[in-house]
Amino acid sequence: MDYQVVEIKNPVLNINDSKVYGMFNKLIKLKIMGYQHEYGNSIMPIGAYDFLSDHIAICTKESNGDLNPIAMFETLRYSTCKEFKISFPPIELTMTGGNHVLSSEIQKSAKKLLEHGNDILYDSSWTVAPEQRQKNNISSILRLVLSLWVNLHLDSDITPFFVSATLKVGTDKIFKTAGCVPVSDSPYYKLANINNQNAEMFLCCKFSNTMLKLSNMYSKLWADRIILGK
Repeated sequence: MDYQVVEIKNPVLNINDSKVYGMFNKLIKLKIMGYQHEYGNSIMPIGAYDFLSDHIAICTKESNGDLNPIAMFETLRYSTCKEFKISFPPIELTMTGGNHVLSSEIQKSAKKLLEHGNDILYDSSWTVAPEQRQKNNISSILRLVLSLWVNLHLDSDITPFFVSATLKVGTDKIFKTAGCVPVSDSPYYKLANINNQNAEMFLCCKFSNTMLKLSNMYSKLWADRIILGK
């Protein structure tokens, strides 16, 4: 399969870029379809954070040259949340998810991390197109997504980041393998906007050797990515 990786920079800061919004609209559709396929049609997974995040997408190339996104994830900077005066997602999600102690611990952890670095990130919105889940190449797509995820962070020079795992789909096991650790002794909360799904919040300061090796498998695909926006 011939893949093309696309990176979209913060859509709000690129509001007049038609290429950014052409691909962003496709990613919004992909995220809605992917989440509703997994969790039911009564959820709405789109919010303000989607418009302020950077997006990484794996696309197939159509015969007419169009790019069709089949998998994606997002990453959001703490500094962006501060600029637009919205809560940093790990703090907000755990608060609305019923674990106020965890939310407070994340806030303290974020403050300490910011004292030793320029910024921190939150990764989210892991999505694979429903039709791709039925195919034999789903394992290779997941490996590719993880490889791009590692390459993104290696390039960004922002090592500390938070990431939330939805227990139903087993991403907690993947993140532990990647070198992520639970934020606290009680890292669990409910995803209020995703039918109260059980979730676990992780912090990653260093990737495991397993993930570093995986990142090398698709490093050229990452290097050859199309970057939309500034």
